[in-house]
Amino acid sequence: MLLFISPLRAQKHDYTWLYGYGDFTVSEANFNGVLLHFEGQEVSTSIIEKDQFLFLTSLSYSDAEGRLQLYSDGCDFYDEHGDLLENGGFIHDEFCVGNNGYPADQGMLALPTSDEDIVSVFYDEEYLADDSLGFDIRVRLLRAMVDIKENIVLSKKEEVLDTLAGNILSATKHANGQDWWILNQDYFSNEYKCLLVREGEVIDTVSSFIGTEVLAQGSSQSNFSPDGTMFARFNVLDDLLLFDFDRETGRLSNFRHIEVPSSLETSPRTGGLSFSGTSRFLYANSALGIWQYDTQASDIAGSVVQVAEREEFATGQEIFGNSIPTFFRRMSLAPDCRIYMSSRGGVDRIYVIMEPDQKGEACDVVQNIKIPVWNARTTPHFPNYRLDTAPFCDSSKAFPSDLMIPVSTTSTTSLPSARIGVYPNPASDYLKVYLKHMSSREVSFVLRDVLGRELLRREIDLHNGEAIEQIALDQITTGLYVYSIYSEGRVLYSDRVVIE
Repeated sequence: MLLFISPLRAQKHDYTWLYGYGDFTVSEANFNGVLLHFEGQEVSTSIIEKDQFLFLTSLSYSDAEGRLQLYSDGCDFYDEHGDLLENGGFIHDEFCVGNNGYPADQGMLALPTSDEDIVSVFYDEEYLADDSLGFDIRVRLLRAMVDIKENIVLSKKEEVLDTLAGNILSATKHANGQDWWILNQDYFSNEYKCLLVREGEVIDTVSSFIGTEVLAQGSSQSNFSPDGTMFARFNVLDDLLLFDFDRETGRLSNFRHIEVPSSLETSPRTGGLSFSGTSRFLYANSALGIWQYDTQASDIAGSVVQVAEREEFATGQEIFGNSIPTFFRRMSLAPDCRIYMSSRGGVDRIYVIMEPDQKGEACDVVQNIKIPVWNARTTPHFPNYRLDTAPFCDSSKAFPSDLMIPVSTTSTTSLPSARIGVYPNPASDYLKVYLKHMSSREVSFVLRDVLGRELLRREIDLHNGEAIEQIALDQITTGLYVYSIYSEGRVLYSDRVVIE
């Protein structure tokens, strides 16, 4: 999603980050999050009271001084107090169920225009397509208009592009310093479509046919370099794809296909990437390792250095068995020049690369840093608002002493990890729910349509924390659905399933 605000004020719009889906360890469960504030000489934190479960998607937009003005969970728009904007709900037709948030890692961005009150919003939306290949999930780009002064969404769901290759929305400034380029890749092709946006309106589309076709629809992550001269995308199936970018013409060139060392990962949604603040070093990660590349080297692929290997650690809330393992996931370069990284799974840990512009292991990867909320894989994502006007980041900012303390790499519990599996997917006649190492005595399986209407519920009894339950689907028509596993009224796991 892309939001547009005045370029004269677009300096510190990325100075407040929002993490967290809530805390169920307290006597009264809540959906509170933590804000990281980058406007001071020391990065600080505060708790934000909210009612939204941020699942993958998190948009936060600050004013010129770095104060939070607007945020979204991908399904609705809220002001800085957590109040829903007028007409700000249901910006998607599908995939928003309850208050679980929208499942798009990189589907929202905020960009400036000359009118600081009227905001043009571009956002990715997944939908279910039925063609000769059967049911499949596709992605399209939509637009909305928002008055952030009056807190009103004026319009929404206006389609701009279709058949995109996953939620990997990226943007950088045009060479004129005012317009913006929005880069998208076509579905199962090597066409990159670059939209030229002026005052919130798409005035041109530039296509670059370059590189290889996308093997995995959902790329794990993509990013422009802070100086806007390079574009990279990565997942473990397509490898690391690196391009030069012309900010004047919007065209990609000099394609380089770089193999990232194998880590036995097979999911296309695993991993992430980020450039360092000077744009020199490029980092790519799987769930188990982080690698650094020097983009100034004559042989970029040959410059690879593994700077971190995942340290085994388990954390979690009691309802999840107190034993959710942490893994590297997505990265984001911050205004303090550090790279912050989320973990896969709902945990209270993040990772930080402290000195990304240092070569090799001197970049200092700190693992399993504790935060005061639980985070469902969410990683904020921003363009470089200060390109051509000021440095992207300030490395003199101190790390937050009031919040983040590295913890032992030894697990604090000897309990085996809780396991939840729902198979097959796609399904036809039945689904099997596989549960193991659960702390609850009883859980519930609930199936809903994409509008959130409950269609099927099954109570599952556990014996010694385990169960295998087969659920008949003979009364369910073909289509896309969302299932959830509940325990004591709380969501343990939720995902989509295609029924054929």
